[in-house]
Amino acid sequence: MTTTTRSQCPVCGESLIREEVGTWIKLRCPACGYEQEAHWVPSPEELGLVRDDVDVEVTAVWKSGRPSVAEVQALRKVVPDLANESVNVLKERVSKGERFSLGKMKRPAAKRLREKAEQLGLTLEYEEPAQ
Repeated sequence: MTTTTRSQCPVCGESLIREEVGTWIKLRCPACGYEQEAHWVPSPEELGLVRDDVDVEVTAVWKSGRPSVAEVQALRKVVPDLANESVNVLKERVSKGERFSLGKMKRPAAKRLREKAEQLGLTLEYEEPAQ
């Protein structure tokens, strides 16, 4: 792709022509022939590549600040380890704050868990590790 840029030639002051091929960029002056080339490396985020093997902290967030019976029932369905606890016992256990930590898990598992929870009316969030 060739486009005219607002860059000025450092030799003669004319506008430079910018040519891009992939991650290679060439600035060329049509008047005096000055050329400058550069190669840039896109970040993983720019390429749509994000590591999925990282652990994220998963938390259930109560809509009203306290868990409702429906949210506790959904939590039991989403987290197999909690399925055998009674709703009343589990509600007492998770009522200590506006959130309840489900621990760490790999990002893909957290995404799947969040999608399943949303279908049941439960809000799950996960926190990315500090970069």
